[in-house]
Amino acid sequence: MAETEQEESIMYILLTAVKIKVSQLVDRSMFYLEQFYTSENFQINILMVTLISSLIYVIMYFLFRQKKVSVISRPDTSRPRFRKRDKVKYYARKILRKSKQVVNQARKPRNKQEFMKLAKSLLRIRQRSNRLEHKDPPRALLTPDLGSSENDLRLPTEFIYLLRNVQVFGHLDQQVFFEINRTMEVKSYRANQTVFQIGNPDDCIYVVTSGLINVYIREANGDEVLVKEVFAGDSIYSLLSILDLLTGHEAPYKTVSARAMEDSTILKIPGQSFARAFETSPESMLRVVQVIMVRLIRVTFWALHNYLGLDQELMKRESPALDNLSPDGITTLESQDTPDGGLENDEKLTELCISDLASILKIEDKSMLVNKISICHYRANSVLCNQGDADADLTFVVQGQLVITQTSIDKGEKPCIMFNAGPGEIVGVLATLSGEPSIFGIKTNQPTIVGHISKSCFYGMMRQQPDIVLAAAHLLVKRLSPFVRQIDFALDWVQVESGRAIYNRGDMSDHLYIILNGRIRTIIEGKEGTKSVSGEFGKGELIGIAEVITRTKRSMTAMAVRDTELAQVPAQLLEHIRQVYPQIITRLYHLLGNRLMGMQMRIDEQSLKDNPSIVPRSPISNISTVAIVAASDGVPLTSFTLELQHALSSICHSLRLTSDIIKAKLGSWALDRPNEYRLSSWLAAQEDTHRTVIYQCDYQFTPWTQRCIRQSDVILIVALAEEQPKPGPLEKSLEGMSIRSQKELILLHRSDATKPQNTVDWLNARDWCLSHHHIRCPNRVFSKKSPEKILSAYENVIKGKPDVNSDMSRLARFLTGTAIGLVLGGGGARGASQIGTIKAMVEAGIPIDMVGGTSIGSFVGALWSDERNITRVIHRAKQWFRSMTSLWSKILDLTYPITSMMTGYSFNRTIEGVFSDTQIEDLWIPYFNITTDITASKMRVHTSGDLWRYVRSSMSLSGYLPPLCDPKDGHLLLDGGYVNNLPADVMKTAGASIIFAVDVGAAEDRNYTNYGDHLSGFWLLWKKWNPWAEPVRVPAMEEIQSHLAYISCNKSMEHIINSGLCEYIRPPIDKYQTLQFNAFEEIFDAGYNFAKPYFAAMIQTEKIRAVLRPTDKRLMENRLMPESSSLTDLANIISEPADEPDESISVFDITKALGTFNDEETEDGEDDFESHDSEPEHEFSISDDE
Repeated sequence: MAETEQEESIMYILLTAVKIKVSQLVDRSMFYLEQFYTSENFQINILMVTLISSLIYVIMYFLFRQKKVSVISRPDTSRPRFRKRDKVKYYARKILRKSKQVVNQARKPRNKQEFMKLAKSLLRIRQRSNRLEHKDPPRALLTPDLGSSENDLRLPTEFIYLLRNVQVFGHLDQQVFFEINRTMEVKSYRANQTVFQIGNPDDCIYVVTSGLINVYIREANGDEVLVKEVFAGDSIYSLLSILDLLTGHEAPYKTVSARAMEDSTILKIPGQSFARAFETSPESMLRVVQVIMVRLIRVTFWALHNYLGLDQELMKRESPALDNLSPDGITTLESQDTPDGGLENDEKLTELCISDLASILKIEDKSMLVNKISICHYRANSVLCNQGDADADLTFVVQGQLVITQTSIDKGEKPCIMFNAGPGEIVGVLATLSGEPSIFGIKTNQPTIVGHISKSCFYGMMRQQPDIVLAAAHLLVKRLSPFVRQIDFALDWVQVESGRAIYNRGDMSDHLYIILNGRIRTIIEGKEGTKSVSGEFGKGELIGIAEVITRTKRSMTAMAVRDTELAQVPAQLLEHIRQVYPQIITRLYHLLGNRLMGMQMRIDEQSLKDNPSIVPRSPISNISTVAIVAASDGVPLTSFTLELQHALSSICHSLRLTSDIIKAKLGSWALDRPNEYRLSSWLAAQEDTHRTVIYQCDYQFTPWTQRCIRQSDVILIVALAEEQPKPGPLEKSLEGMSIRSQKELILLHRSDATKPQNTVDWLNARDWCLSHHHIRCPNRVFSKKSPEKILSAYENVIKGKPDVNSDMSRLARFLTGTAIGLVLGGGGARGASQIGTIKAMVEAGIPIDMVGGTSIGSFVGALWSDERNITRVIHRAKQWFRSMTSLWSKILDLTYPITSMMTGYSFNRTIEGVFSDTQIEDLWIPYFNITTDITASKMRVHTSGDLWRYVRSSMSLSGYLPPLCDPKDGHLLLDGGYVNNLPADVMKTAGASIIFAVDVGAAEDRNYTNYGDHLSGFWLLWKKWNPWAEPVRVPAMEEIQSHLAYISCNKSMEHIINSGLCEYIRPPIDKYQTLQFNAFEEIFDAGYNFAKPYFAAMIQTEKIRAVLRPTDKRLMENRLMPESSSLTDLANIISEPADEPDESISVFDITKALGTFNDEETEDGEDDFESHDSEPEHEFSISDDE
């Protein structure tokens, strides 16, 4: 027993010694292999190993053959002879045993899929995955409509001209409209004949049906200046003149005249016809007044103030108010003391205000003002109203002075003074009559006493006496400067239907346009007639400014993506304003400079558009409206829109509208065809109020669904990923509408979904979808509860803050143009540090919305896009790095080096083993990678196809691996690092707002030895082998070739780093070699330890906080429009019962009733949430105040 234990201990010691010895040999072998692979003469070493291996193989072959011959020739007589029948029986039994094993193994697969997988592996059958079919963009996307609209074909030509040119006609009742048109006259004018001149009554509207009319303004020195050319279909009129006519203050033309430049025909409508028609229809009168006030806000003030920089030039400096006061009132007010010292009896002040306001507003019954006026005393520098307030009152100045200010878009927090209001003057008229929020701020510059009349009280008085609106409007018109009256004849308010061209390529640049509401797409045409999208512009942006200033023809075509409102500024008017107020030229050059800088920052996208199948996804910017369409009846549309609105709440103000909400707030008549124009105006006001409006369509092709589509900047087609990819009836109906809006496919997945599949089938069935998004939703989205219970559940959901790392938040950032992109560069084994960087981002709470990469960066980015779990990403990456350290796989992959030293088969298997048959379209988040197309000599951007194939192409170093053949077109693809090793510019075109670019490329050693004019290789060899010689640094041939190959890439890299396009990150990994794959842990830690404090500091910066939680200031800067808007319809107010005079219908209440998300927090620190979808929705969302 003791001897046995002693033998076992001896054996254990021997085995341990052998194990240690083997381990030492393996370590030494790995060291030599590492030196072998990382040496500068790698190519020479490979050739030597190849020759030695071949020689050893030949020697072993001959030795084995000689040994085999000698063994066969030697007979073995000691063993018994194996008879043939026994041999047959032996092999028969062996075959039967093998057959039973095969049968038993065949029974193991549990289902058909496993069996097919086993059969394919045995037969080496590789399934060919579906590919995204290349389809040209729909014709409607790039081609404007040329024919007449359906509405135009139902009306006479004269009516068409009027409706197109005079916006107020669209707001009139049908009876009033036809009553006015009975007085319409058709006038003919010969060339050089005067249409009207200075001194003629300004009481008509002129619409040119043929010919050309020029409009002139006479300057102080007597010169006539051309401000507008009126062609067929355009008009000449001033809405301010119509307002003067209605208020009984008709005046002649003072500085404006018009003359026919050729034989022309004009429709002439006398202004008196308005007054006669409004006597029997006060509702129409109120509606016209409201439209004129809205035009002043949206066109005159926003165009001239925000874009031309005019402020005090728009209003009269002197106060015209004292002319309206009675002598008794003037004496009484001027004799009073200051607010601090006297007049303690507010009742007497109220009586004085009633007397003066009755005189100013021409109120017949002074009792209407009783209990309607609130007397307030203010100290100096008190703020009465902020710009953008929705509940601004009418304010009557009793004593002191008010300062009216307005903040321009580019002047930050410093407001400019528009005018001062003294005693007897009323401010707040524009906001009250238009129903819009106040575009002015109001404060005191001295102790002041004012009388306030709330909007609700004024509307109550208006029910009793509608014509007080005219008196109030006249007060505002008197405040406008003569300059505004002049340009009102030339400045137009244009509405363009979806698909119509604003201008075409080659047209004269005679106007610039300001987008008040809607979306414009510019289209550029190539030399061969090919068309592509140059850009898209949203609310508040200028169109055509460069051509107008440079006086060149239009270089591209501009068309309306959806129904759009524009302010049209003639080039002649712009020139006149420049001569009168030269300071605007600075503002114009500033706008033009911003436009040119924006164009400079964009990369040349034309090279990317040569093949539409490889263009990165279309970016979205300045989106204000989103339409949600269900692909099938099973889509939980209400839950999805509520989730999206909740995600948007951390970014901006948002509003969700459904057909039930519209009917509940506006009445069932709102969706009828006669009220279409009025509904459009109201929806436009809501878009001014909110940064994003979500239009939830019905499940059928109803009028509301059509309205949602027409109003949308982008259409989200929502489908369940678990259903069949066949398009539904509603989708096919949308295809027939020739919609120009961008369409995105949204595939909903359950929270436990592992990986998307068959996305290509969905996209191939919908050529109208430009891109797609995979959204993993919480289980509550798929709940089968009733709408009432769904809304009740979401009342609790919205109390918490949205998860910024969720897929829904990623979609919200995509729609608002605030997406965060991650760009990963190439660098071999140093790419392990990129995984550490991603881990640091995840721990810091910074989301990753899209990923792009080159070479090893394409591999790491694909892992993250496929997995989105940092633990799984690290595990899969570590396995692949370990496989790259295998020596035998590289030796067996060697080949005769004509194209490359390796066949690429072994490397392909490692990449394919990681990603299997995954398609790029099946990744969770948007992804692209870069390759070099040596067939076409250009950069390629891949967003579809086999993931492993394009990752392998992006990692294919020239000389080591052969180029990969693209299955789409047969082009040869190599490593993308030769053209763009850090594609942050491509990420910018894909729509990312903030870009983090991680560079892991090899550091360039440019410290070369100056060896003179010639170089001897023997001298270099001596320097290398002589241990006492001074070392020299001279590039080898392969190093020179590498530098030549990367020249283009290095230039692009310098531009990206210096332009501020991205947040540039360079971990400390210079000491690691490109092929040092065995140091994964060390390189990973280097990247993680560097990035962790970096992102911890970055999350606190304003740049990141602005994306994840924008401030109110940033929202105002992006909005470029008033903070809020109105549902107020003056015509409907006087139609309401008279016994409800004090009912408030302010914008604030209406906005609450509709349901809004606000990025401001309540007192409890929770987000406000109110939303509606059906009648019960409306009931729960109305606030207590209402």
